[in-house]
Formats: sequence, structure tokens, C-alpha cells
Amino acid sequence: MLAYAPYRATVLLTNDPFADLDHVARSVGLSVDTVRIRLHDALLSAGRVITLSQSASNAMAQLFPGASEKRAMPCKALQSSGSALLIVKNDDDRLADDALDMIAECYGDQEIAMFDAETVFDSTWKLVLHLGFPSSNLPGARLSDAWAGGVPVVQLVNPVNLRSRRRRLAGQIADIVVEHGKSGLLCLAVDELRSQLADLVVDMLPARSVARSARHRVDPAAEWDTLLKAILQ
Repeated sequence: MLAYAPYRATVLLTNDPFADLDHVARSVGLSVDTVRIRLHDALLSAGRVITLSQSASNAMAQLFPGASEKRAMPCKALQSSGSALLIVKNDDDRLADDALDMIAECYGDQEIAMFDAETVFDSTWKLVLHLGFPSSNLPGARLSDAWAGGVPVVQLVNPVNLRSRRRRLAGQIADIVVEHGKSGLLCLAVDELRSQLADLVVDMLPARSVARSARHRVDPAAEWDTLLKAILQ
């Protein structure tokens, strides 16, 4: 998405502006090459470019290295108190696939849905299961969206990858890994996840207690205020 104002104004990108040029070209009745040139010129003419997703940041880095400001999209609260389990599959490694196989085998009678950006806010959720580290900036696919709505989070991560991320990111890992017992429940193996889900099927109170505590970690209104101040400065 491209928010474009007159010359030297601020451009706000929520995704890669060049990702769907065929559709845009058909909508405005121009050729793809013409749309690409005009979009390129608009970005060059902007006073500032602010990106709100990794795809937008990557697109700008390829065209204009160092010419954009990367900021986080403010969180959007998922709705809690439902009966369904939401699964966000972040990683394509074997651990995530094994977890899905285990869930299908052991919890097939539960109400389960895979993350869908178009429908995730149409339902209420009992629990969000993150398989791997959150890798999408889409609303509903981040830990902060579950925290904001007081939805309990269980996360499964590969312990080897976790150690690597902790070394590389130091104190910046809180947004992609739950703190066990404080912002969610962390599992480091599929068998551990199996046991954790079995306990939660019987008693959700511990997870709900953790979710209530985690809710204080985020403030969507304050995040939007910060972003708007950055845009309007």
C-alpha cells in the first residue's frame, strides 16, 4: 500500500509497492511499465519514506539503500474468550511440520484454524500457537496482537535457533519469543508442546493468568500515537 501526497511529502508503505503492479495497472488503465516509472518517481520525489513491514523495507533497500525509515506497525488486538485454537506457522522447518502432524493426530477434535490475515479478526480465540519465531508483520500474526487482546500464547521454537537469536539480537528478542510464565508458555520440543496442550485442554486458567499479565506489555493507542508523531514531524 502506498500513501502518497504532493512533492516532498511523506510516503507511508505498509508492503512492497511493486508487488502487485499488474493489478494496479489494470485498475488505472495504464501499462505496467508506466505505473512502475510513476511509482519510482513518486518515491524519489518524497521527502521521507516510512516502511511498516519487512517486505516494504526490503523493496526500498533494493532501490534506494538507506533512503527509508523502518518502523513497526502498531499492534491490533486479537479477540479472546473464544473456543478455537489459532495456529500461526512461522517457520518451514521440520519442527513446525512435526508439530502440525502431532496436533492433527492428538487434537483433531478441537476447533483449530490456521492463520488467515483476511479472517483472523472475525473470530474469537481461546489460544494462539506460534510455531517458530513470528516472521510476518501482518496484524494478527505477531505476539503483540495476542498480548493486546489478552489471548494466551503458546510458542514452539527450535532450541538451537533460540540460542542463535539470543546471541545475535541480545535484548531485542522480546517481540519474537515469549518469556515463559510471564508473556506466554514456551516449548522447545514437540513432546513438550504435546504435554502443554494436554494440560491446557483440561485447565486454561494458568495460561489465562499469564495472558492477563502480558496484556500490560503493549499499548496499541500509545503505539499509534508514536507512529503518527513520527509521520507528522
